[in-house]
Amino acid sequence: MANNLGVNSKGNLVGYQSYFVTPEQYGFLEDHNFDLVRLVNVRNQMNELEPLFRDCDFVSFDMSSLRQADCPA
Repeated sequence: MANNLGVNSKGNLVGYQSYFVTPEQYGFLEDHNFDLVRLVNVRNQMNELEPLFRDCDFVSFDMSSLRQADCPA
């Protein structure tokens, strides 16, 4: 997908839970060339995520999804 600067970019959605994503949302993300990785696959194949994170320019985490022990601040 091209952003408003004309630069090609690609999105990744890592750790989504399929029952929270509607078929329309899933289709939109696939149509816009997102790599989609379900939460169960993150847990089972953590080492295969490294290339997705290595090549990204921006990472965002939903801090409310992390355990308090992992993010005490």
